[in-house]
Amino acid sequence: MLWYNKVIYKFILMLYQKKAEDFRFHHFSLKCKYFFSYQFE
Repeated sequence: MLWYNKVIYKFILMLYQKKAEDFRFHHFSLKCKYFFSYQFE
């Protein structure tokens, strides 16, 4: 696992929590979330 992937992933989650009311941002965040989840495997 690369440390910067972990940092970016946490940043994405932080943005997701702030912008959860925006559906399009929510959809984008989920894509990033799954992408980084695969990176961690």
